[in-house]
Amino acid sequence: MKPLNPYGESKNEFDIWALKQQQKPFFWAGLKFFNVYGPNEYHKGRMASVVLHAFN
Repeated sequence: MKPLNPYGESKNEFDIWALKQQQKPFFWAGLKFFNVYGPNEYHKGRMASVVLHAFN
């Protein structure tokens, strides 16, 4: 994987770290928020949230 930005890189690094742990839980659950909608998203271009694209 080649993340597109520092946020994506941090998510990928965490996944790699979690997989390397000696002790692993019986059940894994991970939540990742991406393209969170908020004000002033216009500068993001095609990387803006789905909500902004649908609104436009």
